[in-house]
Amino acid sequence: MNSIGGVGELAALGAAMLWAIASVIYARLGQALPPAVLNLLKGLMALGFLALTLGLRELWQPGSGLEEIAALGDREKLLLTVSGVIGISIGDTCYFNTLNRLGARRALLLETLSPPLTAGIAWIFLGEALGGLDWLGIGLILGGVAWVMVERVPDRSLATAVQIPTKSLLAGVLWAVGANLSQSAGAVMSRSALADTAVDPLWSTIVRLSAGVVALAIGLGLAAIGRWSRDRVRFPLPRSRRTVAGDVPIADLPMPNPPISNGPSSPLPVPQLPVPQLPAPQLPVPQLPIAPNPQNRPPFNLSAQILATIAVVSFFSTYLALWLQQTAFKYAETGIAQTLSSTSPLFVLPVAIAVGERVTVRALVGAAVAIAGVVVLLQSSP
Repeated sequence: MNSIGGVGELAALGAAMLWAIASVIYARLGQALPPAVLNLLKGLMALGFLALTLGLRELWQPGSGLEEIAALGDREKLLLTVSGVIGISIGDTCYFNTLNRLGARRALLLETLSPPLTAGIAWIFLGEALGGLDWLGIGLILGGVAWVMVERVPDRSLATAVQIPTKSLLAGVLWAVGANLSQSAGAVMSRSALADTAVDPLWSTIVRLSAGVVALAIGLGLAAIGRWSRDRVRFPLPRSRRTVAGDVPIADLPMPNPPISNGPSSPLPVPQLPVPQLPAPQLPVPQLPIAPNPQNRPPFNLSAQILATIAVVSFFSTYLALWLQQTAFKYAETGIAQTLSSTSPLFVLPVAIAVGERVTVRALVGAAVAIAGVVVLLQSSP
C-alpha cells in the first residue's frame, strides 16, 4: 500500500526512536532487576495497557474481536502461543541480558543481525537461494557490527569509564544472537498463524504477550523453588538447643521432681548448699558453611520508583511503539517500514551522548554501514 502523506514513514521512524530511548532506560533498570524479572514486569504492564485500550474501544465501538481468535484453528492457536513464548519470554530476556553486558548502543547495533540470520535460516532449512545483493547486505551488516564491537572503548559514562571485559563482550554477543534468533522465530510463527486471517493485531498481541508472561512466571517460579532447595542443602539452618552429651534437645530431657511442700502456710526451708565450680568443657565449635553473599546473586531492588519507571517505559516502548509499527506497515511499503524501523542504532547515538557515554566517529560509521546493509538486504527481498 502506498504511503499517505508520509504517515507510514514517520510512524516507523517514531517506533525506532522510542525503542532506542527505551533501550537506554532498560539498560539502567537492569542494574536493579534481573533480566527475566524486568521482562515479566514489562509484559504485565504492557498487557494491562493493551487490555485497557481494547476495553475502551469496545465501549466506543462494540464488536469484540475475541470471536476471531476463538475461530482460529488449533495449528494457528499453537503457533501464536509458541511465538509469544519464544519471541517475548525468551527473546526479550536475552535482549535484556545483552543490555546488561554491552549497553544500549552495542545491543541495538547487534539487532541489525536479525535480517541476515533470518536469511541464513531460510537458506539452510528452506533452500531459498541468496542473490548477490543479499550477500552484499549481509556483508555490510556483519562488517559494520564487527567494526564497532571490536572497538576497545568504554561503554559507560565518562565519569566512571570502565572497559568491557572480553568475556563479557563475547557473552553479550551470544545473548544478542539468541535474542535475534528467538524474536525472528517468534515473528515468523506469528505471521504464519495470522497470514490469511482477519484477526485484530491488538488481540493477537494480547495472546502473544499473555503466553510470554505465563511462561516467564512459570520459569521464575521454578527457578525460585530450585534455588531455595539448593540453598537449603548447601546452607542448612544451625541446630539449636543441644546438650553436651548425647546430642539430645533440652526440651526432651527429663525434668527433676518439683519440691515437696507441707502447705501454703508452712513451707520448709530450703538449705543453701554450695555449688561446686566445675571447669567448663572445651567443646569443638562446628564450622558451619558460610552463608551465600547476596552480592553474587542478580540484583533485585524493586521500589515504587522503579515500578513507575517500568510502567512509563512499557507504555512508550511496547504499547505506543507497537501501535506506530502497525501504522507503518499499514500506510507504507513493507520493505520501507522494516528498514526505517531498524534505524534504532542511529537514534540511540544522540541519546547515549546525552547520558554521558563516549561515542566515537568509528561508532557512527559502523552504525551507518550496518543500517545500509539492512537497506540493501531488504530491498533485494521480493
